[in-house]
Amino acid sequence: MKLDDEVKNEDYAHDTGTTSCCVLITPTEIYCSNAGDSRAVLCHDNKAYPLSEDHKPDNPGELDRIERSHHTVEDSRVDGNLALSRAFGDFQYKDAKRMGPEHQAVTPFPDVTVRKRIDKKDDYIMLACDGIWDCVTNDQCVEQFSEKYIKKMKSERRDVSYAVEQLFEDILAPNTDDGIGTDNMTAILIMFKNGKSFSD
Repeated sequence: MKLDDEVKNEDYAHDTGTTSCCVLITPTEIYCSNAGDSRAVLCHDNKAYPLSEDHKPDNPGELDRIERSHHTVEDSRVDGNLALSRAFGDFQYKDAKRMGPEHQAVTPFPDVTVRKRIDKKDDYIMLACDGIWDCVTNDQCVEQFSEKYIKKMKSERRDVSYAVEQLFEDILAPNTDDGIGTDNMTAILIMFKNGKSFSD
């Protein structure tokens, strides 16, 4: 919230913004803080478990906040324009003068989840922006980094980062005519050393 307050006087922040999804990993727990439609997914025992929920304008809680701040949702977008409901910047949607920053149509106020770590069953966490999740489901993402696939890469002496590159190659649109696969794509793969998928 402090960071958002610091950028509000920048010219670009009026109609430009960004999401944020981050994790804090302790010896016993995984904390995830999310604002927007980037997403964190945990692979636990070869199954996908979302650590965050996408903030979309037509989600019931998000829609209520947007309408209370005197904005609308049209075609699943805030005022028919913005396809997410939480973000840094985008101050054109933060103009309800009698409401605090967490109650604006678009707010950087995050949801925070906590999950206990389970040794040898927590394999990795994928953090990625909506350009990835528009193209693959949580389960498809986990399948991309399945134990069998990782073993194949190791046998070919490829680094695990190759799997991330391959994911991008698989979903990248062949041209810019179609919206799917043309959005920006950013991903971070966090591997647990004791996870079975990436252990030697």
